[in-house]
Amino acid sequence: MENQNIFYDLTGIETSINSSNIFGSLLFHFHFDAILISHRLSGRILDASRTAESIYGYSRNDLLCRSMADLQVGSDEHNPGAAFQPTSPSSTSTSALHHKKDGTIFPVELISVQIETNEAPITMMFIQEF
Repeated sequence: MENQNIFYDLTGIETSINSSNIFGSLLFHFHFDAILISHRLSGRILDASRTAESIYGYSRNDLLCRSMADLQVGSDEHNPGAAFQPTSPSSTSTSALHHKKDGTIFPVELISVQIETNEAPITMMFIQEF
């Protein structure tokens, strides 16, 4: 019964939104996969999880100064978002080679999800290092 009271306490709109934001933030920063959010057209990195920082060896601020083209081996400098635009409206999965800060090249599995926002079209990528 005690758990049931906790559930009911979280049903208020303000509390639910706050809890959702906290849960989303925890999931984003502590997920096992690296998560990068980028502008779909430019490829510019808009946000990075702590796991992404760890895998790539860059600080969050350093990642936010980069584009996805900076991380992918052999990407097109003139069209940095091209390699990261999923072909379907929902999500795609692909393998690629990425660079770490120290120059190490490593294989990754990418799951890319397109998201439409009021501000800009973005791509959320879940990245697993092999």
